This record gives sequence, structure tokens and C-alpha cells, in this order.
Amino acid sequence: MKTRQLIQKIYQLCPKKLQEPWDHCGRQIGKTPLETKKVLICLDFDSEVLPLARKFKPDLIITHHPFIFGTRAKVLKADKIKSQITREVEEELQTCIYSFHTCYDSAEKGMNYALGKKLELNNLVSNSLCPMMKYGELPYTMSFSEACNYIKSKLDLSYCLGLNYGTKNIKKVGIIGGGGAREYIFATEADLYISGDCAHHTRREMIERKINYIDIPHECESVFVSEMRSYLLKLDPSLEIKAVVHEVPPTCY
Repeated sequence: MKTRQLIQKIYQLCPKKLQEPWDHCGRQIGKTPLETKKVLICLDFDSEVLPLARKFKPDLIITHHPFIFGTRAKVLKADKIKSQITREVEEELQTCIYSFHTCYDSAEKGMNYALGKKLELNNLVSNSLCPMMKYGELPYTMSFSEACNYIKSKLDLSYCLGLNYGTKNIKKVGIIGGGGAREYIFATEADLYISGDCAHHTRREMIERKINYIDIPHECESVFVSEMRSYLLKLDPSLEIKAVVHEVPPTCY
């Protein structure tokens, strides 16, 4: 498939206009090739994935998180490892990296829809106050500890962190994968809010406001890899795709 045509199709799934003002979606490094036959997909492109890229030799690399977060000159000057990876991707692999971050997070059938489906939530809808957030209902009413165990099981997690200060009966859930803890203020209709990367002061605010909250590892966003793979194969079944899930949550000791 023509690469620009493929990218346009991805933007139909997650329009670039949905990205947050501070974000950097789209082409990160390298020149866009005329055609794409081989695609490598990962959550982040880094030194762990580079050896696979050397062997696979993709025409296009797709990530969720932006490879360059900020201006290219400043990022590559400050990060020598990323600078070296950039040289190899551009000069030796002669490929490019496209990232679909918050535009995918906010898409109707994007990140949080995918996480909601993985949790088997019913009646999934967007939050009218925060479109990135998805609301859905658990299969049955649960206690807080039941909800924690259910979420760990469905998302294949070894742990989660909980604030159990709200209602005792949990049915309706709001979710934003990744670092959306601060958006709890929009989860006004939920019995439980799920997100990640919650800071101390945000936790204190939730406790003051009697919120049920479960903090899950940012790595739960690896669902992006399988979802994007499925989407691309629907567009062009002939694509050869290497789907890389190499990031795992921290180990609890």
C-alpha cells in the first residue's frame, strides 16, 4: 500500500485534530517511504526494539508514545541514546517512525475503548465532559476488592493501587489508560475511576472527595499494539507486521 494512503487511513481511526495541544503526533523521524509492505508496531521505540528492527527491516515503524517529545534539536541534544537510535533509523534502516498518541487515546474506538472492551464493560460510551474517558458497566455489581481482582485478571496485571473511599457498590466505571489520574474530576457519573501515574497530591484530592480509584500501570496501553495490528490488516491483509510488546510493569518486591 502507498504509505501516505496508509497513514491517511490511520488518521480516519484517530484524527490528528484529537491530539492534545501539548502533544506531538505524526511523523517523528525519517523520510516517509513511497510504499509500505512491512510494519513494526510497539508502544515505544527504544534500544530494546532496535535489534528487532535491524533484523525485520520495516518500511514503517508505528508507536503509541511519541519518539520525539518536543523539538527534534533539543530532544536529540539532551538524549544521546535517542540521538544514536535516530541516526541508525534514518541512515541505516532508512525508515521512519509515526506516533499516534493522544489522538488515539481520544478516538471513539481508540485506547480507552479498547481497554473497556478488554474489561468486558457493557454500554461503553464517551464521557461528555472528557471525550478521552470512556464509561462502561461491569458485568455485575462488585465490592472494591472484587473490582480490583477483576481488573487485574482482565488486564493481566500483577498489581494495582487502590483508593477505597467512595460508594461500596461498584457498577459504573470510568477509564483513561496511561497518565490520566488528574481527570478524575470528570468521572462524576462513575462508581469507580481507573487510570494511572497518580501523584501524591492527586491522591489526597481524591481522598478528600471520597473517590473510588484504581491506579494501573502505564504499560496497560500495550493494547495499542494488537489493536493497531488488527486495524492495519483489515486495511491491507498483505502487510507483514511485527507486533512488539516488550514493556512490562515494574516488579513488586
